[in-house]
Amino acid sequence: MLSSVKKTSPGVDDIPYWVFKHCAVELTPVVTYLINTIVSNGTPPPTWLKALVTHVPKKTPPTYFSHLRPISVTPILSRLTESLIVRKHLLPAILSDQLTDQFAYRPSGSITAALIATTHHTSCLLESCS
Repeated sequence: MLSSVKKTSPGVDDIPYWVFKHCAVELTPVVTYLINTIVSNGTPPPTWLKALVTHVPKKTPPTYFSHLRPISVTPILSRLTESLIVRKHLLPAILSDQLTDQFAYRPSGSITAALIATTHHTSCLLESCS
């Protein structure tokens, strides 16, 4: 995972992506130990709980705060650890048919599609209770 880190913004720890990418062989044992310790203790470092928040305009020029979209950037190691835990532990524990309600990052994934699916699911539940 370290050697495949793409160019990305560092978090509050200010460690650039290239440190992980170019020093992956040397850092892997240290990062593995760190992640295993964090997972076994259940307590991430305080730095991992902080994020740099940047406001990106949804509309140019923004005239109201609602025209800004907050982007939170956590430290790279925090993101890698989260990705690892999701891929190795959470996704295998969830049945694939339970992930059909995901609407983000899909061509048909809009708020409208999510509301229609929720309304349909609620209607079916109400019909089955009568």
